[in-house]
Amino acid sequence: MRTNLLQSFLSETSDINRYVTLALFLNTQFFVDHSEDLDRKPDSMTSEVFDKNDFCGQYNVSLEEVKEDRNYYERFLFSTSFVFIYSAFRIYTEDLFRFTRDVVGKLEDKKESELKSLLDEIGGGLEGEMGEEIVETLDYIRHLRNQHVHGTGEPSDKMRDIKRRKGETLNKYWEN
Repeated sequence: MRTNLLQSFLSETSDINRYVTLALFLNTQFFVDHSEDLDRKPDSMTSEVFDKNDFCGQYNVSLEEVKEDRNYYERFLFSTSFVFIYSAFRIYTEDLFRFTRDVVGKLEDKKESELKSLLDEIGGGLEGEMGEEIVETLDYIRHLRNQHVHGTGEPSDKMRDIKRRKGETLNKYWEN
């Protein structure tokens, strides 16, 4: 179904992908261009080596630390982009729910059943394979998003339960 809602969602996720790719490109190019300096002067500070950079005073660390921070930076970048994409998807499903409710006029307006109500109406119900697998996957993704947002670094009990009960089944579903 091609709607303005879908086009907006696709545009938002495309923008996120584009700018994450740009950040990775610039980060990689920085290390290509400055690998000799980083190796030769590991104790030098960024404010000394990159004194023309407007942010050198705010990120004033040794060049050795720059190399160490690279992995954390990339994990942070992927984590925040995941949260942004999840948020865009959540907004899309909420908008789609309201659109469908306005057209059909009978969907329940409960947060915990919003997606299930939407799938019941447009996806043939949860009895079918599609609905159950998608809802379980989205539930898992929601818990993964919460882990990133709240910075616990550890999977929740619910995430562990989904992995234990449904992990293998969900992997097989998405491989097909």
